[in-house]
Amino acid sequence: MRYDSRLALRKSKGMTQAEVGERIDKGHVQIGRVENGQGKIDIPLLRSLLDIYGVTDTALREGLEEMVRGIRSKGWWHTYRSYLSSAHADILGLEADATLIRNWDGSLFPAVLQLEAYTRAVLAAGHGTLHTDADRLDAHVRIRRERSRILDNEGFTLDAILGEATLRTSTDPAIMREQLDHVVTESQRPNVTVRVVPQGSGFHLGLDGPFSVFDLNDGGRIVTVQSLLNITYLDDPTALSAYTAAFGQLGERALNEQDSRDLMRTVARSL
Repeated sequence: MRYDSRLALRKSKGMTQAEVGERIDKGHVQIGRVENGQGKIDIPLLRSLLDIYGVTDTALREGLEEMVRGIRSKGWWHTYRSYLSSAHADILGLEADATLIRNWDGSLFPAVLQLEAYTRAVLAAGHGTLHTDADRLDAHVRIRRERSRILDNEGFTLDAILGEATLRTSTDPAIMREQLDHVVTESQRPNVTVRVVPQGSGFHLGLDGPFSVFDLNDGGRIVTVQSLLNITYLDDPTALSAYTAAFGQLGERALNEQDSRDLMRTVARSL
């Protein structure tokens, strides 16, 4: 589904990107990225768009679906498609398109900085609820390991801010020592910044939960807010401004990079 086709279909209905987004609970930036070929599109989203645009020709719809399947197969995560929800696949697509990710989490290291043992311990906590069998858990461990390769991408930057509780979440000293040492090492890459908000910093906007701000290679920006079962995508100006400001506030509360590394080393030695 080429850019001009997507654009023409929408314009033929006299609709704006925002109006289309409202119909399918997506922001106008996401619709714009789909139209210009930068955003990831799956079959359910394609079908929703075609329904909105009034496309009823069966042959055309089937042909477009085959095209989308071919496009999506280019992502490395296509191998794991049977284990991924649409929302999870979208996160991986955003990571692949990002030039900068600003990540806040008060209790967990970012997925792209996690070692296998740490990831397995985190995901094992969801066994029986989020992961019902060993194969699915193993697949998600492999997916997180693959995600770390983004750090090798030219032009990509990670800016991560952690709550100090993150450094002490695991009850397994060996896992935490290994994980802390790994983050200290990775934080010395020129494109990786890791800072820690120390305990006793008082109330701050990060207490509402983890979030990420993605700056994308097409100039767009999207915020993701993750909960146990859902991922919310926000791209309206008010949300973008609020979460960007929240990240800035957390940066003001955080230790600098060197002091953060020193704290992680101290915690690792104490375990």
